[in-house]
Amino acid sequence: MAKSPRRSRAYTEGLKIRRRWLGKAYVDKAFREADDFTIDLQHYVTEHGWGASWARGVLPLKADVFKTSHHMSKHGINLELVEEIKPAVSLVSCADRGASYNFPHVVALEALREGLQETTKYNKPRSPDYELGIHFTFGKDSGQEELGSIAVVLSPSGVKHDVWRFSDPISKDIDLRAGRRFG
Repeated sequence: MAKSPRRSRAYTEGLKIRRRWLGKAYVDKAFREADDFTIDLQHYVTEHGWGASWARGVLPLKADVFKTSHHMSKHGINLELVEEIKPAVSLVSCADRGASYNFPHVVALEALREGLQETTKYNKPRSPDYELGIHFTFGKDSGQEELGSIAVVLSPSGVKHDVWRFSDPISKDIDLRAGRRFG
């Protein structure tokens, strides 16, 4: 049996960061399914892309806006990533009432909520999604009017943000004059 080569500190730290961002299962699968050609690329990306840049500690794992992946399918979110970046705004793109695929998946949605506001640890009630900064493309206002497309405008410093909704139906163009600002 061949002995595994000794890896650099950048590689080891890069692997930790890569798994935190992308999920352990995803990264391990990428290595497992790599062939003789692509395994070198996996090692290179881990050491130089993740380790030599992100693991140095100079690039913070923070974000003002977080666009959830794949309509929030069950495996489309990483709790640790949400806890780390603590975004002010989280955008969820999915159809009203989940359409035929039932997105957002309840597991993914609860992971997002828990990542933004720990309730299990402190045994306190969950804040409403809008207070947590979660916005859905299928969202409705208190009068049950569809909120439609989402735009997020960030200040140059990134400290202030405005969320705009345009009440546009799926099949229509966006009318920017119809925009409403949500703090």
